[in-house]
Amino acid sequence: MAQTSFPIKNLFVDSVQMTIARYPNTGFLYIESVNGTTQFTAQGIDREPNYWIGATARIRTTNYTFEMRTIASYNGTTITLQSGTAYLRVGYGFYLDNKLSELDAPGEWYFDTLTNKIYFYPPGGVDPNTLNIYGSCLDYGVASSQSNITIRNIAFSYQIQSAIRFSGTTNNVQILSNDLIYGLVNGIQVDGISSRYTINGNKLTGFNGRGIVFANTTQTTISDNIIKNIGLVQGYGFSGVNGMTGIVLARGSNNIISVNNLDSIGYIGIRCDGSYNLVEKNIIRNCMLMLNDGGALYAYSESPSITFGTVWRHNIIDNVVGNIEGYPSGNAYFVVGIYMDHQAINMRIEKNTVMNSSNQGIFLQYNTYHDTLYHNITYNCGGKSDGHPLFFWLDSTNGRGYGNHVIVGNVFMASDSGMPSPVQVMNRNINLLSPGILDSNYFCTPAYGSAVSLLTFDTVWHRRDYTIEQWRNLSSRDQNSKVVRLNVCPLLDTVINAEELISHGKFDIAGDVSYWFDWSSNTRRSWVADAGLDGGCLKYNSTKGGPLGTRILGGVNSEQWYKLEFSTIAPMDGLCTVGFRQYHSPYSLISYGLKMPIGPLRKDYVCFMKAFSDDTLTALDFRTQYEDSIFYIDNVSLHKMEGRYIPTLEKTPIYVNSTSEPMVVNLGSESYFDLDGNTVSGSFVLAPYSSKILVRNYAGTEPNNVLSTEMPQRFILHQNYPNPFNPTTTINYELAIRTKVCLKIYDILGREITTLVNGIEEAGVKSVQWNADIYPSGVYFYRLQAANYIETKKLLLLR
Repeated sequence: MAQTSFPIKNLFVDSVQMTIARYPNTGFLYIESVNGTTQFTAQGIDREPNYWIGATARIRTTNYTFEMRTIASYNGTTITLQSGTAYLRVGYGFYLDNKLSELDAPGEWYFDTLTNKIYFYPPGGVDPNTLNIYGSCLDYGVASSQSNITIRNIAFSYQIQSAIRFSGTTNNVQILSNDLIYGLVNGIQVDGISSRYTINGNKLTGFNGRGIVFANTTQTTISDNIIKNIGLVQGYGFSGVNGMTGIVLARGSNNIISVNNLDSIGYIGIRCDGSYNLVEKNIIRNCMLMLNDGGALYAYSESPSITFGTVWRHNIIDNVVGNIEGYPSGNAYFVVGIYMDHQAINMRIEKNTVMNSSNQGIFLQYNTYHDTLYHNITYNCGGKSDGHPLFFWLDSTNGRGYGNHVIVGNVFMASDSGMPSPVQVMNRNINLLSPGILDSNYFCTPAYGSAVSLLTFDTVWHRRDYTIEQWRNLSSRDQNSKVVRLNVCPLLDTVINAEELISHGKFDIAGDVSYWFDWSSNTRRSWVADAGLDGGCLKYNSTKGGPLGTRILGGVNSEQWYKLEFSTIAPMDGLCTVGFRQYHSPYSLISYGLKMPIGPLRKDYVCFMKAFSDDTLTALDFRTQYEDSIFYIDNVSLHKMEGRYIPTLEKTPIYVNSTSEPMVVNLGSESYFDLDGNTVSGSFVLAPYSSKILVRNYAGTEPNNVLSTEMPQRFILHQNYPNPFNPTTTINYELAIRTKVCLKIYDILGREITTLVNGIEEAGVKSVQWNADIYPSGVYFYRLQAANYIETKKLLLLR
């Protein structure tokens, strides 16, 4: 116990913040019932009446907020707060503190406002007189409403409200090279309307609320600051929205946030609302540590006239976590690398790197529109709570015209965990799909999975997964995009067990089909003598995407790798999902479901699977998600195998330059491929604030043995773009096999005027440009001949 002359609001031992005496000592209690926004009950708070009066309730009121309220009364069962919270709901977590009788754990303290005494339980049982103990007693280090002020080279520490605060209408303020540490709420706070601030070269560490916050500012520059350990105590600091955040610009225009380094942030790294701002070259590591539903970079608008036209470029984000402690059970993570929330429009998001975001990489909310995503890289994003590297809404209902984004040249690399689709799209009505311009993107998955997941709504939400070709046919977009499978074979130095675990998978005779079973009345199986596979095969026919299966001899073992081989062909493009499923109640899937593209061209698959748990009664399970599905399978074989497991992140490293100078990356003696299958060796140069994903070539083999690019299932000639054009247009086409290709241009009279392609080409998506600079305006035709495929389309030259 110690006597003080001033009220103490925060206590530190050296640089470590102590804990106000609390109950429970760790974790949360949970609200059981509420009455309005001021009263609640919960188990575990039972004390005599009036016991909790004057204590503080720190309540998680939403996914993204804590609120703090003083307790006005307690009748033995019900707590009544002095003032209401924004939300008070059943199932949300809280704890109670600022009660002397609850001081019972090392590191806890309490200040008695009547006697000005501090009670302290020192950590480690040491004599408190041997410790350096600091108490916060001053609200501000500097508080001013004046303009034309410079604050330079000053150390601020242990303030209660803000180390530096400006209020009113202010301008031309410079805050330079200061050291601000350990505050209860804010580092730098600028209220009111401000302009032309320069916040440069400062170090801000250990604030419970926000690092830097502006209410409404224009022509302000926030640059080259180090901001770390912000908002790391749940329930401390700032009550309500925008707490636990690194940098907040709540409104304003023509501001610059650049070259800041943020690390260990409880909620959002940088929030920048307003118009025509520039957010560039910031490094954000380890954010969303204490809250949920936010992102490393974030923007929001109450109306379309507030947040628009901002450029977000060359930022590097690593490790976006999320925290749902104190949130009702069953709720999902929603954490994002770059998060464009309601009515953030005409944003340009370019050349950013988002790594290791546990849920979403980039998210465009349902009423955003005309945003541009250009040459961004998302790496190891998604997996937790159905996350994806890119998740965007399209909402064309009620004439609002949302969507219509430009998404070009990006790399969307999914996480190993859960095998998510690289892209998820939500649309309230599939007939009103309006994705805008999508092209030249890379859809990267660890192994087999869909390219795009589409959620649509009539009376309920429906989800369907699409191959890249199905997505192209549905949306008429991504004609030059690629699906890249980075880790189809995750094992090296493999040894295959000779024992076959599928007893009748060759279908040489009709009787083999009897060893397979229909899981539901929606599925029918039959034997077919010839469907383009190897003699007899099994025909799967389902009216509602039902399952088909066969017993695995001996079941499966946890953590054991299995090699699955099978051949397939289908009348139409689609996906079949294959996995291990319990052959007993509750018939749960006990492996990841691999999503395998199927179509009119035969595919011979070799894939690798691992069970989540031991199970002696297990089936190999095939199914589709489409109505009226038909496909054929043959040569089904399953073996145990051993080998050295290579995680996807080890096989596909990302190289990042987070500096302002070009960086030479030396690869040593190892050989790599880029995402187009080109060999990369020796060294290469990374531009400032950029990154590059490579794929290790462990065995010195061809690219197809290391990574797999999904090939077209059929021949397609696409409409040229743009059309009409002047004078250059692009013609895209797809080749299902290696073949001779001839692409020619004809005039309106059918006369051949030029040949664009004439020769042998490999299978894949192709693109060629025609420059019609020497030709007059008018209608022309282009004709593709490849193998037995012939197609002609019209184009229009307008000068």
